[in-house]
Amino acid sequence: MRPKLYALWFALVGSALVTGLLLYQFYAQSSAVQLARTQADVEQACRSIAERYAFFTAGWRGPGEAAVDETLRRDLVAVATAALLRSEGIEGGIWSAGSGSLAYAFPTYEGSGPKTDLPPAEEGAIRRINADAIAAGAPALALRAGASQTLVLQACPLAGPIPGLSAWTMERVFTGRGPAYNQLLLGLGLLALTVLAAALFLGHILVGHVGRLAGLERAL
Repeated sequence: MRPKLYALWFALVGSALVTGLLLYQFYAQSSAVQLARTQADVEQACRSIAERYAFFTAGWRGPGEAAVDETLRRDLVAVATAALLRSEGIEGGIWSAGSGSLAYAFPTYEGSGPKTDLPPAEEGAIRRINADAIAAGAPALALRAGASQTLVLQACPLAGPIPGLSAWTMERVFTGRGPAYNQLLLGLGLLALTVLAAALFLGHILVGHVGRLAGLERAL
C-alpha cells in the first residue's frame, strides 16, 4: 500500500508543479509585465540612437540647423536604422524642434516592404514627447492606452552641433486578451489549487497513517 500511496503523492506534486509553471508563464506574458519590459526596451533603443548620433557627429562643427539637407537626412536615417537593427518591434528616429522629423527608421518591420514613413496617427504624440524632452533637456516617457494596445513612447535630447534635436522610439504593447484568456487563467488557477490541496491531504495521510499501518504490520 505504501509504494502506491507514495507514487500517487509524487504524481500529484508533479501535476501541481507543472500547473504552477504554466501559471508563471501566463504571468510572464501578462499586460503589466509586458508593459514594463517594453518601457525598458524603448529606453535602451533611444539611448542607442543617441550613442550612434554622438559617434556620427564626433569632431564635426556644423553651422547649425540650417545645414540640414537631404544628404544629412539620409545619413541620419542610416544612424537610426543601425541603432534599431536589433530592437525587435521598435520604430524611431531623430526629431528637430524647428523642422520636425529629420529621420525615421523601422528596420524590424514585418510588412511586405520597408516602412519609411512616419506613422501619421501617432505624429501628434511623437511631436509632444520630443518637445517635452528638448524643453526639459532630459528623457521623457509617455504611455497612450487604447482598447487593445498601449503605445509606449520615449524621447531623449541629443547633444551635438545641430541644436534642438532629440531621438525618439516607440513600440506597441497588445494588452487585449479577451474573456477566453481570463477564463483559461482562472481555470488553471483553480486546477493548481485543487491539485495542491489534494497533494497536501495525501501528504497528511502518509505522515499520520502510515506509521499506524507499520505498527499494525509489526503486531501481525
